[in-house]
Amino acid sequence: MTRTTLWMCAVLSVVAIVAGGSPAAVAETRAPHANVMISADGDFTRANGVRSGDGSKAHPYDISGWRIANLTIQNTDKWVSIHNNSITSRLVLDWIGDKLNMQHNVVNDMRLNQNVARTGMMTSGLISHNQFVTVGQLRHWDGVFADNVVGTKNNLGAQAVNFDGFNGAHFVHNTIYGYVDARLHGHHHSSGWGKPSHDHTMDAAHEDPTMHRYRYHEVTIADNAIYSTNSYALAYLDTGHSGNDRTAPSETDQNLNLPHIHYTKVHIVGNRLYGAGILVNTFNASDNLHPWFARGYVDIQNNRITLDQDPFWTFKQLNGIEVDQAQAVTMHITGNSISGWRPGADDPLAFLEGFDSNAGILLNTLDDADISIMHTRVTNRVYGVHAMQMTAKVHWMIRDLQTSGVDHPVSYDSNVANKPG
Repeated sequence: MTRTTLWMCAVLSVVAIVAGGSPAAVAETRAPHANVMISADGDFTRANGVRSGDGSKAHPYDISGWRIANLTIQNTDKWVSIHNNSITSRLVLDWIGDKLNMQHNVVNDMRLNQNVARTGMMTSGLISHNQFVTVGQLRHWDGVFADNVVGTKNNLGAQAVNFDGFNGAHFVHNTIYGYVDARLHGHHHSSGWGKPSHDHTMDAAHEDPTMHRYRYHEVTIADNAIYSTNSYALAYLDTGHSGNDRTAPSETDQNLNLPHIHYTKVHIVGNRLYGAGILVNTFNASDNLHPWFARGYVDIQNNRITLDQDPFWTFKQLNGIEVDQAQAVTMHITGNSISGWRPGADDPLAFLEGFDSNAGILLNTLDDADISIMHTRVTNRVYGVHAMQMTAKVHWMIRDLQTSGVDHPVSYDSNVANKPG
């Protein structure tokens, strides 16, 4: 076998591993290139794989058609297009601004805006139509991550995307094999809705945004297909809040350690989840630097959730939508369809179902919240909607709940202060 034949086989193998299917024909045109390290604007050279361009919007630096083990770009501010490459080890894009256009690449592992000392602004822009084995860190991302394929079909229990920190980001139209963690980062924010992150110029409504007192975050996660054998497929997380809310190697402003308030909007809309459901774990985290809470908003709408079998002896209770530890929130759970699995009456182990407590929708430990559950269908769960530990400041309503194969359409324990309206 010739050296050329060996190289072509290797490239095709990488594509097949990522997609879990047939290799892409475009891979055979990619030429081998040594590792690339670009650490300043002057490093955009032909020796570093730049085929054309001058770094302007009209003529971005073009890095294309290569097979590279490692490609790193950091602390730059030029327009750059990365397309039609095969990156077999790691792609790192740290703090290169909002001028990224990345399309039609095959990547083993991508890391964006790592927690390292920086001189540039956060990497943002467009990442679309790529294939990734894993997205190890999509950090402080405010751009569009769309129409990508992430993960492998034989590893559905692994984390496919670590998405941490967002302000206006759109994570849409992707196909994901494995689970997705979307985590709030308090030190990544803007001073108002629609304003750029890390741009804390004076604001008439907020007298001194340079003090980071008012922190705005918003994310849209919509129309994705996610396949997972984990206990959840998609999570919005704010666990370990203080670790993501203070100074860090990439965020050194000491004002980040002062008392502050978070304003948060989360839109989880129109996703198709296979194997596991949606988890919201901690919304408006309690913290000694939070003097009070601004009301946040969570929309969980029009998702289609198909749950795996969760037999009793696995100790796995698969819930379609689970909300834990939430406060100061208005939440709309509307138009969702949740389908589970239950054994037939003639199954000799069917009696074990009596020990299960899975739910279509589980609300657990809520305070100062307005929850509406509307136009929802739940099939083959023990509970349709199950609530626990909700204070008198929680007002919840249920309208048009349709159930089939559900023992208890609506259930709540003695620690729920108010009945559903």
